[in-house]
Amino acid sequence: MIIHSSFNNNVFTHVKYNKRENTSDTNAHVKNETSKTTNDEVLGYKIDKDGYFTEEFNKAANIPEDIKIHSETMKRLVEQKTRGNIATDVFKSIDIAKTVGNAYKILSSVVGTDILNSKQNFSIDEIAQFPQGYTYHQQTMEVLKVYDTDFEWRRASELSMHSGFKQRTGVNDLFWKSFEDHSTGKPAANDIFNDAYGGRGPWSYAYQTKDKYINSDGTITKGGLLVAAMRNNLDILEGETTVKGKLEGYDKSMSYEDIKQYERTAPYKKEVQIEWGITPKENKTPYKNNNTPYEYKDPIIQIFEDIEQFQKDLLKHLDKKLEERKRLQKLLKQRKSIDINV
Repeated sequence: MIIHSSFNNNVFTHVKYNKRENTSDTNAHVKNETSKTTNDEVLGYKIDKDGYFTEEFNKAANIPEDIKIHSETMKRLVEQKTRGNIATDVFKSIDIAKTVGNAYKILSSVVGTDILNSKQNFSIDEIAQFPQGYTYHQQTMEVLKVYDTDFEWRRASELSMHSGFKQRTGVNDLFWKSFEDHSTGKPAANDIFNDAYGGRGPWSYAYQTKDKYINSDGTITKGGLLVAAMRNNLDILEGETTVKGKLEGYDKSMSYEDIKQYERTAPYKKEVQIEWGITPKENKTPYKNNNTPYEYKDPIIQIFEDIEQFQKDLLKHLDKKLEERKRLQKLLKQRKSIDINV
């Protein structure tokens, strides 16, 4: 059951918003028209002549047939989130159908299926009336609570900061907010695709392909709402995770206990060390013998210990050089004294 929370009478509730849905949506929207199917495929799914995925993809993602997702968006998503950067990447591969399905599960739960099904395109003013945030389960993507105002979801986020990971729950805003939106507490609706980096940031796939979801009159398609919700919550992405991804909770098959157990055992595996970019030292093995595992040490702690040892060795070397210099100075002083006496 989803719980709706409201503390601000000035913000439209679901009931008030539904009353506005009687307005007609008569504008011609090219992006939502059914296009002729081609034999072309992108990421394993067929696309139409305009590059949008066909009904085949919608069925795989378990989303309504009238929602159009452009293939370029998902191509850029996969490219940007699976670059092979061991320091930042949390995914090795991404299942685009499950990812889009997760986005729809979140969006339909927060906004409501009645509202989503009421029309094909939404204006900026209408989007501004959507609830501003939600609490969700990170494994099932079930929305547990909806927050109508910016203040409510922010307060919930602060309260869950220390307990959320253990409970495998998260708190997020529905769409991206600029710093101006944060300071005023107003709904985010000016540019729900923005990544705050001018199309060069980690979520630029949404910003760079936003023209695929914005109509000539400025309204945004339902596919655009999904993309905007998806780019604002990393937990919505689903696929094969890296070691970093598992440790940070992005593997939906792992409970909190599974993650902690993985954290205790995984670093002993050679493939994990390689993925973290850590080369085992020579003449050292990760095991005392074939049966007893070597005492676990966090790789990051090991790095700092290596740095500390290097500094100690360097100081010893400098001390040795200093002693040699003092000895030479003493010899030179003695020789100079002899020369003077002579």
